[in-house]
Amino acid sequence: GADRADADGITGKGVKVAVLDTGSDLSHPQLLGIRGESMIQAQPLEWDENGHGTHVASTVAGAQFSHPQGLLQGVAPGAELIIIKVLGAGIGLGDWSDILAGMQRAAELGAKVISMSLGGDDNADPEASERRVVRQLTERGIICCIAAGNSGPGASTIGSPGSAADALTIGAISKTGIADFSSRGPTLLGLVKPDAVAPGVDILSGATGIIAAYRFIDGLGRFAAISGTSMATPAASGALALAEEYARRRSLTLTTPMVKEALARHYNREPDNTVGYG
Repeated sequence: GADRADADGITGKGVKVAVLDTGSDLSHPQLLGIRGESMIQAQPLEWDENGHGTHVASTVAGAQFSHPQGLLQGVAPGAELIIIKVLGAGIGLGDWSDILAGMQRAAELGAKVISMSLGGDDNADPEASERRVVRQLTERGIICCIAAGNSGPGASTIGSPGSAADALTIGAISKTGIADFSSRGPTLLGLVKPDAVAPGVDILSGATGIIAAYRFIDGLGRFAAISGTSMATPAASGALALAEEYARRRSLTLTTPMVKEALARHYNREPDNTVGYG
C-alpha cells in the first residue's frame, strides 16, 4: 500500500525517526539538513567513518536522488531524522551503555520510531538492561524497530535487543524469498521472532566511509548496494513513519501492539520463527 500512501501525499511528515548507528554523513546529498549527535565520548561528532549509518538513514528518509540505477528516495522522505551515533571504531563496534543512552536520548528528542540496525548475542535474562529499556520505551508509545541479525539460517539465532518481547524485530527478504542469512527464532527465552520481514538484499542507498570505498557501484562513490537485516530494518522504520502519519490524520497514534495486531490481521495470524507475521 506504499504507492497508495504516496498518492495520498503521505511521506512520514511530522514523524520523528531516530537512527541509532555509526552516525551519518550529513553532507550526503540525501541527508542535507539532518541533525545528529554522538553518545560516544571518544567520538563526540556524529561523523560516520564506517558508512553503515549513512546507508540506513538514507533508506529511512533519504531525499530524492537521480542515480544511474534509477531514482532513489527513502521510504519516508518527509520524516524527521534524528541521527544518534552509538557505534564507532571504524568497523561499527559499540558499548551497551552508549546504545542504551542513545535510546533514552532518542526518547528525549521526541522520536516516535527508534531504528536500530545493530545487535549482540542473545541472552536468557528476562530483565537484561536492553530488554528493560525497550519495554519502558514501548510503554511510552515509542516503537523500537530492531534488526533480527545476520546469523541465519539456523534456529535461535536472533540477536539482542531484537530478542526483546516488546521490540518490533525485522528479518530480511530478497525478491525470491527469505534471505539465507536472516536470523531465525525462537529466542533463548522461547519467544517467536522475528515479527516481520522487509527487503534487505542488495539494497542501494547512500553511503560514505569504508562501505562507500569498497561497495560502491556505477562510479558513484557515495552510494552502495549492501545486504543484511540492517537494510531491512530501516525499510520497516520508514513504513512505520508512513503509517504513523496516516494514523495521525485519523486522530490516532500507533503503538507496537497495534502494529503487531495489524500484521496478524493482514498477514500470518500466527507468526513463525522465519518470517514472523510475514
